[in-house]
Amino acid sequence: MADRYGTIGNMATVGTGYKTALAIQQAATARTRLKLYDFILSASAAPADNVLNWRIRRLTVAGTGTAINIEPVEGAASAASTAATANSKNMTAEPTYTANSELFQNSINQRATFRWVAAPGAELTVPATNSVGIGFEVKSPAYTGEAEVSAYWME
Repeated sequence: MADRYGTIGNMATVGTGYKTALAIQQAATARTRLKLYDFILSASAAPADNVLNWRIRRLTVAGTGTAINIEPVEGAASAASTAATANSKNMTAEPTYTANSELFQNSINQRATFRWVAAPGAELTVPATNSVGIGFEVKSPAYTGEAEVSAYWME
């Protein structure tokens, strides 16, 4: 059975162009494929009617940002073979994304929290290759507050 992990990333200030709020990428020691099975998208500023445009894309080179903890969902899980980077203090270098690799793209009202859970066998999967992974990007034409991502995967 695969071990399950989770992490929480955020972007302190959403801008008008897509920026990565959270990136999860395979490490050089990756032993199995990363399979994203659950994520939650939200905003934490005072409620207003703004839109946040979210997209999830495949990445081939990890960006440079704030390293964040990866927690095992199950207490007996081995150490994760993935790394996670958040944009809480703004990434100094964005990940390199694969062209036309959108796995999810949707506009969500700031007042709403959005959750996606994969049907069994339909997880968003990336190969067990160094530095490849999945990035959560967000932008907004008017909202400038904080955006959060909670992500859960198995490997």
